[in-house]
Amino acid sequence: RPTGPAHASKAAATYQRQLRSQIQGDRSPSLAEWGPLLDQVAPGAVKDAFAPVLAERLAAATRAGIDAAALVRDAAGTRALPDDHAAAALWWRVAGHLTPAVAAAGAGAGQLLSTAWVPTLTSKLGDDRTRAMQASTWWPALVTTVDHALQRGWSLDDLADTAPAPGADVDDAAAMTWTISTLLDDPTHLPQVVGPHHEDLEPGAAAADPHPVSLQATDAEYRQHLDTITTTISPATDPADQHDDLDAAQVSAALALAARYRQLMGPLEPTDADLQRAYDRAMQAWESPVTVERLAQVNAMALHFYELQLAAGGWARDYLADRFGQDVAAHPHVRPGYAPAGWTRLLDHLRNQGVTDTELQTSGLATTTTDGRLIDRFRDRAVFPITDTSGQVLGFVGRRNPSICEDVPYAGPKYLNTPTTPLFAKGDQLYGADARLLAAGATP
Repeated sequence: RPTGPAHASKAAATYQRQLRSQIQGDRSPSLAEWGPLLDQVAPGAVKDAFAPVLAERLAAATRAGIDAAALVRDAAGTRALPDDHAAAALWWRVAGHLTPAVAAAGAGAGQLLSTAWVPTLTSKLGDDRTRAMQASTWWPALVTTVDHALQRGWSLDDLADTAPAPGADVDDAAAMTWTISTLLDDPTHLPQVVGPHHEDLEPGAAAADPHPVSLQATDAEYRQHLDTITTTISPATDPADQHDDLDAAQVSAALALAARYRQLMGPLEPTDADLQRAYDRAMQAWESPVTVERLAQVNAMALHFYELQLAAGGWARDYLADRFGQDVAAHPHVRPGYAPAGWTRLLDHLRNQGVTDTELQTSGLATTTTDGRLIDRFRDRAVFPITDTSGQVLGFVGRRNPSICEDVPYAGPKYLNTPTTPLFAKGDQLYGADARLLAAGATP
């Protein structure tokens, strides 16, 4: 907030809202553009503190070629908006049409996802634009959005045609993600509708799955499994006798087929909840006051500090050596560290390295006390970095000093994670999925 943390008392909170409204006003070009429409379809929405954010998102949707004005009118016309947070409620309804099929992992720039259709995209848009799209924080969202559309029968050529015109003042990956996701939901909001081509289908016939699961034998072992199943499993003449006909060979053969099918079926299609959660993660990264690249850099600086503290010795190093059966300090895969006791040891170190308080708070390395001071989140803890397969440090998990009981003031939980940030969300990463181990054949 431009006026700082929200005040608790009613008088101060009221004054703060008025001050924030004066500061924000209609100085945002997007709000100046969209304010009249918002005031027309949803009186009171412009006064919502979320209104500038809503206007920025609508402007971005418009740059992507989406009829955002029609979306707003439709959303406002469904039912009355609440008196409080009208702009946020309006966006929630609009987002129902814009929710992209984004990757479930909280991905950002620097996390390059490979996909088979990149060469086709390159041939359509050129090397420079494709590389820029892959570097965008929206690239993971675009990958899964396109894959989802392909599964529903859209052609890659049609999807590539949704890219904005060359030189447009818009993130190509974001524009395509929003456009395709809107097109999958309701193509009437797009200026030009393209879609799956099934001219060869009879009226009323269902489109064939563009990526059917193939159970054709691909190796001698699988052919042998199929032969075993064919010769072992035969339908019972009487349904009542089916249970008696099952034996170990039949069950083993059926399980072998199920295992092979599972290998060939590919990833499950994301649920609506998956898509909404991943979309929210992408929006959080987009709106972050600190880029995800900078957050990863600050986390790497913190990890280096923690590793040096562990190397100096102390209870954390001895404790980890006892648990692992060896000294793991400086281990290239585990990379443990120690967050020293004290309120601002890490903060003081990183501030001397040029890290700002905003970066410290956004990264989750710092937390705020009741009187507004910043302190270290991890104190007197053995810490482990949580990384992606490229080695980028996303966050940390810290183990409390085992000699401290839970009832000690400020002891904190036994295990403490980095809070949700634009770079990290608990549950989005597989801990320990090291690229070198995976390349060597390790099974997650």
